[in-house]
Amino acid sequence: MKELRSLKAKKIREHNARTKKMAPEARKKARKAFKERVNAQFKQVTSKFPTARGLKETKSVLRLINQVASMKTEE
Repeated sequence: MKELRSLKAKKIREHNARTKKMAPEARKKARKAFKERVNAQFKQVTSKFPTARGLKETKSVLRLINQVASMKTEE
């Protein structure tokens, strides 16, 4: 999850750098639309994984780790 959050922040930073030279109103509109799209993607991916709280069985933790690893290889 940490890596997903940092990737989301990196995408937003890169987009902000690309839109820096745009007119202020257009820049604001473009950044808002991009941020909404990135947040939607992040929510879609994170909804596939349960929270780590309450995972007490080794089997369920390993399954979650494998699931995250397979998501990394797809990107």
